[in-house]
Amino acid sequence: MLLGRSAVVSAAAALALALGGCAEQTIDTKALKTEAQKVASAASEGSILADQATKGRMKESFVQVEAADLANDAAKSQQDLEPALATPGLKTTVEKLQAVAEDTSNELRGLETNPRDLTRLATQAKRLADLRDAASDVDDAL
Repeated sequence: MLLGRSAVVSAAAALALALGGCAEQTIDTKALKTEAQKVASAASEGSILADQATKGRMKESFVQVEAADLANDAAKSQQDLEPALATPGLKTTVEKLQAVAEDTSNELRGLETNPRDLTRLATQAKRLADLRDAASDVDDAL
């Protein structure tokens, strides 16, 4: 009887592992557009946040919390943009957007961890605006 239970447990574990891989979805044009819009939005909001912080219009704590949330959003997009899941012909575009998402997340983490450096904030605002434009370019090209 114990052998029977162990076989059932093993089969259930194997089934769970197999089904776990099924959760991954193919990245088609629609999914890529959605991710491009998410990345562009996070970069845009981050750019505005950095710009307003340089002008002293936002509290440091607000900048840190918002930048952290936006960085998490960009990092999630970066993880979701797995080139191996891309439909044929989209792999290069997925790789490009994945790099933009990573750069966006990194810039936002910098904003989160050092919101007092006004010179750096101005640079980050510009860099995030450029990343917004890069993500929007991907969206527009699809």
